[in-house]
Amino acid sequence: MRIIGGAFGGRILTTPPDNRTRPMLEQTRAAVFNMLGEAVEGVRVLDLFSGTGSLGLEAVSRGAVFVEFVERDRVARECLRENIDKLQIGECCKINASPVATIVASIADKFGLVFIDPPYPDVVVEASRTKTMQLIREVYDKALDDGGMLVFHFPTRSLGERDFADFPVHRMREYGRNSVVLISKNNK
Repeated sequence: MRIIGGAFGGRILTTPPDNRTRPMLEQTRAAVFNMLGEAVEGVRVLDLFSGTGSLGLEAVSRGAVFVEFVERDRVARECLRENIDKLQIGECCKINASPVATIVASIADKFGLVFIDPPYPDVVVEASRTKTMQLIREVYDKALDDGGMLVFHFPTRSLGERDFADFPVHRMREYGRNSVVLISKNNK
């Protein structure tokens, strides 16, 4: 896996030796960042379920000024820390090992860009899907800055337009087995 564009384009990222994380495929990540365009520049980013950090690191490469990564898995966090060290961007990154729900419940900061890329069972299993949709609502209400964008990555056919009817959806796209929805928070 590598960073696709920006200042660190082409740099290879460290990943766990097993399949404990499911990073967003490069093709999908490229499409997401093409949709985001200049909206990444100069913003603070929250990367939930960050794994090895491919989304947040791509954002820094494209001009984000700060990323808070949230990842529970120790091995993935070690890879993330190694990736941050390789890119020498520790001053603009924070890694948090607390559960995502705990972070979101206590969040006081606002972010111009939020990535939510949960493990697929959190979206496919009905009880977990309900909690994930509640998490999206809470992040949207509490952590997303006015004018900001929330990017949610999920398995295709597990959710549809009706699931996002209460959100101002900017775009929803399918990429094979993966889908992405971009939710905007309009300026008040």
